[in-house]
Amino acid sequence: GGVKERLAEYEKIESVAELQALLDETEGSREGLESERKAVQDKLSKIWDEANVEMTALCKSPEFTEVEDGLKKYESFGGPTEARWNSLNLHREEMVDSVKIHLIELMKSTDALEIASAMEKYEPYNDAILGEQEALRDRQKTLYNQAVSEMQTFAARSDVSYADVQGMIDKYAEYPKE
Repeated sequence: GGVKERLAEYEKIESVAELQALLDETEGSREGLESERKAVQDKLSKIWDEANVEMTALCKSPEFTEVEDGLKKYESFGGPTEARWNSLNLHREEMVDSVKIHLIELMKSTDALEIASAMEKYEPYNDAILGEQEALRDRQKTLYNQAVSEMQTFAARSDVSYADVQGMIDKYAEYPKE
């Protein structure tokens, strides 16, 4: 159909890019389409306004997955949403930096379970923290190996009391059995 028909069906269009393309195509048209173009522009403005409201809320969200999803959803909206999108992206970067600092601090930990808990907690950050995760997995493996070594040395001793055995069991009760 012609431009006038497409303009008349603008309400069916949900894509920012398609609405913008329709406006661009009809720019300077001599066919008396001002009211139709205004309706498309109003719809586009409403979509941008809603995007800005949602991104403003996401800038306060502690949920990494929500922030990531918002960035993906609004990445191509452009126009008056760019500044808010950049703010949301900065929020994401700050979240990642904070998690990285925590994971680097965990490298000093002697508690393999604390490390396992943090790895689980920060799983949604996977792609953003690959290096830190790998280093922590190595640290965790070292701590598990130290625990096995300590238990083997302990088991070989002859001067072990029941209380000592119970203490060792309690110490490593939450560790994986492997």
